[in-house]
Amino acid sequence: MNKVGRGKPVKPRVVENSDQRIGLTLRTLRLDRGITGTEMADGMRISPSMYDHYEAGRRRITWERLQQATWFLNYRGSNSVSVQPEAIALPSECAGGGLTVIEGEAA
Repeated sequence: MNKVGRGKPVKPRVVENSDQRIGLTLRTLRLDRGITGTEMADGMRISPSMYDHYEAGRRRITWERLQQATWFLNYRGSNSVSVQPEAIALPSECAGGGLTVIEGEAA
């Protein structure tokens, strides 16, 4: 373990559940595109604090929010590979699981 700050040991980040896996994937995609956490939060129309909770896996992201995140990643990273919400998580892994209806069609 590395020691940082006041000599407290820092454990390497280990993905323990699907919320953390989704958050780590969002972080990786965001950093690959050179987007800050604040820009990502603004693009999703949420607070930077809430976005930080999603990235850290402390809050379960809803399917709708995940769709907003992937839309923003695709919009800002127009020269990058397109990202689909399904590539990050299955709907059942998000809060409210299952399929949602958006504009009269199953998402």
